Amino acid sequence: MTVLRRLQTRVQRLHLLGRYYVNKWHYNGSKWADRVCMRQQLVDAGFPTSAISTLQPAVAQKIIADKVTYVQFEDQQKEEQVKQAAEAAKRVLKQEEEQKQKQQHSALVAAEMTKQEAHQEKTTASAALMIQPETLVKETKAES
Repeated sequence: MTVLRRLQTRVQRLHLLGRYYVNKWHYNGSKWADRVCMRQQLVDAGFPTSAISTLQPAVAQKIIADKVTYVQFEDQQKEEQVKQAAEAAKRVLKQEEEQKQKQQHSALVAAEMTKQEAHQEKTTASAALMIQPETLVKETKAES
């Protein structure tokens, strides 16, 4: 009875292992067939093999779904590059403008600080002049 039980477990293991590999090979084969089909559709749309190999699968699927030719795809790529360059130029101009505003603001702050320092020097000098007569007045009152 134990021999029969061992034989049944081995057969069951082999059966499960066989199902695993059949499923794995089927999955891999279907993925391979999908890639070959997608590649052929892109070749039919006029894409060179070098351009096909650089495409991401999601992009390739979108191209196939939209029925875009290689010439149209290149035009779209060029338009996107122009838009990106324009956005980059706008960002650079905005950064330069912000930097100029910061410099102007810092220059105004520095000018204000120098004015305040000059005003403080004048007030301390005039305050010092005013303090001296008061001390002299107190001394003269003390002497009398």
